[in-house]
Amino acid sequence: KYIKGVDKLVFLGDYIDRGKDSRLVIQFIRSLQENYDNVVALMGNHEDMLLDYLYEDDSTWLWNGYETTMESYKGFDKQFKSDVQWMKALPLYHEDDNFVYVHAGVDVYKPMEEQDRHTLLWVREDFIYSAKEYYKQVVFGHTPVVFLDEEGSNKPTYTYTYNIDIDTGCVYGGSLSALIIDDGEIEGFYQISKE
Repeated sequence: KYIKGVDKLVFLGDYIDRGKDSRLVIQFIRSLQENYDNVVALMGNHEDMLLDYLYEDDSTWLWNGYETTMESYKGFDKQFKSDVQWMKALPLYHEDDNFVYVHAGVDVYKPMEEQDRHTLLWVREDFIYSAKEYYKQVVFGHTPVVFLDEEGSNKPTYTYTYNIDIDTGCVYGGSLSALIIDDGEIEGFYQISKE
């Protein structure tokens, strides 16, 4: 249960492209932000692809969710334009006293204020397999844990250092997971299946 003014929700991005209701997902998160304190929505690489398609003449998005997302919007309507402006303003990371939250990962040799957009939204191996610990534990998604765990786990997984990947592969038939952090300590996680 979310306690207004006390609890914080941090979403790690990729609200579009991978399901049939991208529009409703964004409306839900925006509604949470309008009605509750401490709701943080970070940008993911799929929002980045949409923005690059619209503003940078990059066609990558056409093969990575364009049709699904545009079907949910029924075209470039007023709501789509409003949601694009919301996406443009999404932060690339969030930091609190104990954790750094990002979509994909960080360059472990740079402080957060020097991180580049591509790393925060797209990095995989250079971050995941780095033996160097960052100054804070990093909570990230982007790379499904099934790709990291030889046993094919469907649970949030610690990487080679102490960072934790919470992408449990919902798009591949796994679960959607939420990490529970209480007073700076990881207490567990919630999961819901795709069905």
